[in-house]
Amino acid sequence: MTFRSVLRCSCALLVFLSFLSQHFTAWSALCFETAGSPCKMVREISEEVLQILRKSPPSSKPQNQDRLKKVWAVMMPHINSCEMAMRSLPAAYLPHMTRLQKEEFTDIYSRLLVQSYSLALDRYTRSKIFRLIFEEERIEGSRASVRSKLLTPKTKYVIAYRLHLQRDKWLIYDIGYNGMSQVENYRSQLDRIGKKFGYDYREVRNRIRKRLKPSLRNLPGPQIKMRFWGVCQK
Repeated sequence: MTFRSVLRCSCALLVFLSFLSQHFTAWSALCFETAGSPCKMVREISEEVLQILRKSPPSSKPQNQDRLKKVWAVMMPHINSCEMAMRSLPAAYLPHMTRLQKEEFTDIYSRLLVQSYSLALDRYTRSKIFRLIFEEERIEGSRASVRSKLLTPKTKYVIAYRLHLQRDKWLIYDIGYNGMSQVENYRSQLDRIGKKFGYDYREVRNRIRKRLKPSLRNLPGPQIKMRFWGVCQK
């Protein structure tokens, strides 16, 4: 191959790469410990929650409630409560809800997600031997996903996180277990309840409150104020 041919090939490659960079912003990679990466943030949260669960096994009901309080304190600064609520609540509820009810739903639903995450990790790590592996992070503009595996001698659990970049900070708005999105699962449940009870928000509120452990149900949390539906006021 002549020098001129090599030069033409190189120019063609540069044009092609330039096209890719302009039209395809999604990319995926192994989880590296780079500062500010969604994978690093999720890893740190997961390890801190696991440490809480492992240090204080639920030997009594009060102790179990205390663990949930600690997990809540760790996770809440890293959860996009308003976006999570918007994605989970079917739109048919909204015409019947006041602004205060939307903020109330966002608050109690955030508590439910934290409780579900804590109970899931607790259940998955009852084996004394387990490994938590972070396999991949995928970033597409202001959205990202992080995929992890929790391995025990007998089984494997896949835990996937979906995040949104807000003011230079990655925030979680969905957590999936073995391919099941928590947001999509609850959205489906809330839609079935709505069809049965005329999309009455009070029915949803009462059901969620019954599912919450007392420590989370009664725990004072950050006061949620919305700029508009789906966007929290910072």
